[in-house]
Amino acid sequence: MSDPADTLGRAAERLEPELRRRLTGFVGQMAQAYLPQTWLFVTEAGAASLTVTGAGRLTVQDGPTPQPDVTVRITQQHLVQALDRPSGGPLPAGAAQVTGHTAKGRAAFELLRGRLGL
Repeated sequence: MSDPADTLGRAAERLEPELRRRLTGFVGQMAQAYLPQTWLFVTEAGAASLTVTGAGRLTVQDGPTPQPDVTVRITQQHLVQALDRPSGGPLPAGAAQVTGHTAKGRAAFELLRGRLGL
């Protein structure tokens, strides 16, 4: 597995229980309208795709998947920093280039931008 897949896999294990809890109730049902989604993360160490299902399951695939909702180009160091740190200060300006390929992907990124430190 590539470094991005390992990093995303560790984050997915930690974040999935929280995500599943947040998808319950009225607000959670509204969030489910944006799911499923796949985000492609591209670093100098490789590429990996993270998919979130409507039930809040997180899966990681080594390499790209066709037609991601969002592509994030970021250094491996900044990916680790964004996913492995507690929510806090932002990454350096320009640390990531984010391209939303779908309307739901762009909307989700705007909602998660602060959580990822971007």
